[in-house]
Amino acid sequence: GIISASYHELEEPIDKIETHRPIHGVDLDLPRGVRVTVNRWAKHLDVLIAMRPQRGGQDGHCGNLNFDAKDDTLESISARMSLRVSAQDSLFPVASVDTADVAEKSIADCAPEIRKQAQADCEQRQVSGDGEAASESFIEACIYDACFGGEDFAAQ
Repeated sequence: GIISASYHELEEPIDKIETHRPIHGVDLDLPRGVRVTVNRWAKHLDVLIAMRPQRGGQDGHCGNLNFDAKDDTLESISARMSLRVSAQDSLFPVASVDTADVAEKSIADCAPEIRKQAQADCEQRQVSGDGEAASESFIEACIYDACFGGEDFAAQ
């Protein structure tokens, strides 16, 4: 078939902070070599999308796969492309019933006391295992995750 799906318990979650819980997941194999892994939790989903590099390059929410993190900020990506998938590029032919636009949140929408704590926590975590400091975009992503997903979801 064009699409295959399997539901099973996983040994390792997408988000490494979740290893203390049983991990239920769905693996989807989609057209064009796209593989989607979904970890289902009580109040959220973690999703990992893997795909082959596209002929002529590619770009998306996570960057352009040129291994230069400086041009993978939200501002840089927004300047290069729309953050919406066009109908012709969508792997899902039928639009969702809920087509209302959801207001995008920014770090500025985070409650000041939560943002202050998130910034302190994220800056404390900024040094990676190899001793290198994390990029500014990593710190911002960590703060955003803590503000809107809770401290369990701050970038690791």
